[in-house]
Amino acid sequence: MFEAIFGGWDRGRGRVEGATHVEPGASYRATQPQGTAEIARVLAVADDGQGIPHVRYDMEVQRAGTAERPWRERRTLTLDAFRDRYCEALPRLD
Repeated sequence: MFEAIFGGWDRGRGRVEGATHVEPGASYRATQPQGTAEIARVLAVADDGQGIPHVRYDMEVQRAGTAERPWRERRTLTLDAFRDRYCEALPRLD
């Protein structure tokens, strides 16, 4: 059951490359137009009251070519929406 929910992603346009599942402590990147990158660090993956898996994560936005400091925000998305948005798995640092 776990692998059926959290297994590799191969539907639609989004894919988390090099990852079999999304797990706490892992980081992912979404690149936006004009060189903006969103880095998501997963805090938790859990089902809601209706059994739909959600990802709670800290997001950092980095803008290329500016002296601005990155800003951070805590967010929650469904697992499917998270995988659609954050398509690039980053190497673990721990």
